[in-house]
Amino acid sequence: VGDVYQLSPENLVLLKPATLYLPVPPGYEEAELQVGIWDTGWLQWKVLEGSVREGNRLRVEITRLGRYAVLKQAEPLGIREVSVLPNPFSPLVGPLEIRYVVSSSQTSAPEVSLHIFNMAGDLVRELVAGEPQPRGENRVEWDGKTDYGRMARNGRYILRIRVRDVTGTKEKLVPFVLIK
Repeated sequence: VGDVYQLSPENLVLLKPATLYLPVPPGYEEAELQVGIWDTGWLQWKVLEGSVREGNRLRVEITRLGRYAVLKQAEPLGIREVSVLPNPFSPLVGPLEIRYVVSSSQTSAPEVSLHIFNMAGDLVRELVAGEPQPRGENRVEWDGKTDYGRMARNGRYILRIRVRDVTGTKEKLVPFVLIK
């Protein structure tokens, strides 16, 4: 969540454990944080056990030199903070803006699908079809047209957002109204 601290020469094993102190980055004072080391073999961050918070810094015992950083545990697979605006929406005035936050602890870009259905359950528009999207806030617009290029009718619709990674699939349904 902050800077990476390089202690050289990398991978030098210490004769006895040393204490490493890293500052807590601004804005993360309340977050659960840990110290991690970059694993050059697996090309990923490994969390070090025993990180202790002491005010505005973290303390951990290390046994070798390398690249260290303060890490925040990624959230499990999920969709949150979904907004569909404006609602009701008129394609004659402007597009429907769909915003949502995607989380996954297994990948930096889980697969996302966005579909719009009418109240009879018929698919009206496929906006996103299983595409990788970055964790965090994402934004998609709908112009009010069907998959066939025609303007959708007035009425209530359901937005279905699905997110998938190796742990499974999560889904949210959000109703909205289209008026011309």
